[in-house]
Amino acid sequence: MADMLASNRDPRVDLIAMVYRLHGAMRNRFAGPNANTGLVLLEALVLGAIVVNRDPPTVPEIGRMLGFTRQSIQRAVNKLIALELVEPRANPRHKRAPIFVATQAGRDRMREVQRPSEALAEELAAEFDVARATALRDELAALLSAVQRCASPTDPD
Repeated sequence: MADMLASNRDPRVDLIAMVYRLHGAMRNRFAGPNANTGLVLLEALVLGAIVVNRDPPTVPEIGRMLGFTRQSIQRAVNKLIALELVEPRANPRHKRAPIFVATQAGRDRMREVQRPSEALAEELAAEFDVARATALRDELAALLSAVQRCASPTDPD
């Protein structure tokens, strides 16, 4: 890891590379069906996006939030509906794009989905106290906002 941090390249390039490495590490840690939840990673991410949003989201909104195509999100939503973890509702803002809300079973399943993240957070506690984790979270949120503002020919929409 130090090799990337000590390079002569623009540190923003190294930051992008490090985010990809972090993504890979997280995917390896959390990918595959979770024995406790029966959900694959994308389904768990979509369920989480529905559970935590103040306003129930549409499929395109979830896609933008998570950086996946609408088609991928729709497949995950369809599976979550079949499992009775989420349900569509009429969208007062749009006739054809329903909003999605978690059922009680979906909220319960989300608590199960979060357990591995909570376990990892406990493992990381020695190196990342609450203040450091909060600062890093805020910096990553700022980075995400900046990346989302940049035009990209592969925007998932």
